[in-house]
Amino acid sequence: MWGLLCCLLLLQSDEVSLQELQALTRTAPSDERSLRALVEETLPRVAKVMRSRPPRAVVTKVITRSEASRKLKAVLDREYPNHRLSRLGSALRAIHLLEPEVDLEREAVALYAANVSGFYDPHEKTLYLLADQPGLVQQLVIAHELAHAVQDEQLGLERATRDAMRSEDAQMALSAAVEGNAQAVAAAVVAADSGDEDGLTGTLLAESTALSASMAAESSAVNSWLALQLAFPYSAGADLVRAMATKDDPAACHLLRRLPSTTAQVLDPAAYRTNETPLRGSIGLSSLLRAESVYETSLGVANLNLLSKIHRAEALGNGWRGDVLEVVRRNQTESAAWAVAFREAREAKAFGAFYSKLIEGSRTGDALAFAEKDGNVSAVVVRGKVSAILIQVPRDSWTAVAEVALRALR
Repeated sequence: MWGLLCCLLLLQSDEVSLQELQALTRTAPSDERSLRALVEETLPRVAKVMRSRPPRAVVTKVITRSEASRKLKAVLDREYPNHRLSRLGSALRAIHLLEPEVDLEREAVALYAANVSGFYDPHEKTLYLLADQPGLVQQLVIAHELAHAVQDEQLGLERATRDAMRSEDAQMALSAAVEGNAQAVAAAVVAADSGDEDGLTGTLLAESTALSASMAAESSAVNSWLALQLAFPYSAGADLVRAMATKDDPAACHLLRRLPSTTAQVLDPAAYRTNETPLRGSIGLSSLLRAESVYETSLGVANLNLLSKIHRAEALGNGWRGDVLEVVRRNQTESAAWAVAFREAREAKAFGAFYSKLIEGSRTGDALAFAEKDGNVSAVVVRGKVSAILIQVPRDSWTAVAEVALRALR
């Protein structure tokens, strides 16, 4: 979802999980001076696992949870300026991925502030550790976040995040790669302290971290879309690393040399190996309707599958090849156009049939569904392997918008 996501470590472990971690790891200190010393000791070990040089300097700060909450809010404001989160919320609501009453910014800050155990801010080159974490957790947190510091030295995480901001799909794919790698690196470093020779300890630690993110998402009262942003990078990222790991590169650090560009590549290692890139394009809705642009993005397979889950439909992401969603504002009305391309015509037809039920319109002409209210049209048009979804488009423009949307992806 945003650059901050690739700098979080979630460790929502129950009492049993903490006992397991304690058995596997040495007891780490919890006072600030000792934590700084542990960071200095751990950094070269992390870099060695990643076969990279350690960053020249990593600033370490130990903060309270309330301070972390304020810091996370500041990072979100930096990454999503000019009410970008609110505009993203409008786009997600338009296509039924977000409930109408959700305040995305408020819920995001609350969710991450409650679940973060430590984070690395690539903008400040600073590692933030939470003072309220038990000592046995700090060791894993430090190794994980220092992996992000080494990734930053290799990739420039702030730049990589900025480049991925063009789409929610690309952001989630980036987060999955860096989180999956950081989990595996941290597990390898901590497991080495336990004398693990068969790799079982490292595997357990990596799986525990991924599971903790899913547990946090499921146990929180947050909306389904934010829950996906929380869990996917850790769970799917761990699966991708396991699929791409080799004996010489057990943490799949080579992923950092060619990052996955879509969640389709994250979920299907074969698509990553062949570097199958998505179809891209633009509808130009603001020009077509002479309206103010609100948001433009690509949602990708993970979000389409979430849409299926929310509305209890068959997996809508099957066969996805690319999509573009654009939302604009005309006076007080927000209009949206979403083009989604698939491998096969039957998949596009199934997607169109699903949206026809949401729009609750009748079939007319080329449209599978057509509904009109106050001079605005919502419609679903399927042609070949592409589905075009229109929401609240002026009646005199909807056919032209549909034609452009159907040809938008190349």
